[in-house]
Amino acid sequence: YRAMDVWYSEGVTLNINNCTFQNVQGQTVDAKGNPTSANYDIELTGTNAGDTRGLNFGQLTNSTITITNSTMQGFFYVLNNITGSNGDMTGTKLTATNSTFKGRAALNVWGFGGDYTFTDCQVTGINIYGGSAEGFSCFVFNEQSTCHDNTLTINGGTVVSAVFNAEGGSNPNANQYMIDDRATNNTIVINNSSYSCTKDLGNDKGGVIASTQPTSNITINGGNYDCPNIVGSTYSDGEGNTGTITITGGEFTVNTVAPDMTNGDVYSTVDIQGGTFVVPDPGTGGVVDIATLEDPITGNKLISSTVETITNQNGTVTVVP
Repeated sequence: YRAMDVWYSEGVTLNINNCTFQNVQGQTVDAKGNPTSANYDIELTGTNAGDTRGLNFGQLTNSTITITNSTMQGFFYVLNNITGSNGDMTGTKLTATNSTFKGRAALNVWGFGGDYTFTDCQVTGINIYGGSAEGFSCFVFNEQSTCHDNTLTINGGTVVSAVFNAEGGSNPNANQYMIDDRATNNTIVINNSSYSCTKDLGNDKGGVIASTQPTSNITINGGNYDCPNIVGSTYSDGEGNTGTITITGGEFTVNTVAPDMTNGDVYSTVDIQGGTFVVPDPGTGGVVDIATLEDPITGNKLISSTVETITNQNGTVTVVP
């Protein structure tokens, strides 16, 4: 089920302005099949849940997609770039402005070469899966050799992760992040956005960045982030190449900064250059003095050598450039 398919073309111009795409299969119906409500905040369930797309696109080179003042909701993947060599988006720009996206992922990318920009948008990423290891994100670059050399820019707006069970109740197992970069050589920049997700799921259940892979770069320039943690994982290719996460500023209210540091994950490329971090008081499991954080393998500090930290007794840490 797709609202729109666009692919196998070059030099396309697609403008979506003041439109609404919504998955009517997500509605509650009465005994006669008549819609009784349209709860698009809970994603579609059933045997065909994973096969719904809002805008499905690929092999769309040197093209422009513009989405303005529009709503796309109720789809498994709202904006989906198809997999493999058919995912070629070289020279193509997708721009979304002042629009609303609700689904398991607002942007799900399998291909390469695309330039994606979201400005002043309202994004809700929804996870209804109950497995203890199940997790996803609002913006995803997937683990495929053909997923590379993409650019994602998020300017302002609000991003929310929602976690439910299939009936819309609480789900303590699933988790949801803002960004998940599972591929290589992608560039992601977040400028003054607002992000939040449920914080009672445990320290390792959700956050700003699920992971980033070797040769990729993620930069956070300001904004407000209220979630369990900032960074889930960064990875090395075993040859010294790692993904890079740079934080130049912002306000982070989190349970931990990097929850798995003691498990040996590689964090040497997390560079905190500024920002304010509000974490639990000492003795409650949170990381308070982030100045002491270091990669357990290399010993490299997370705090840039050009900044100083101010640690207060109330658990607020300010990093001063």
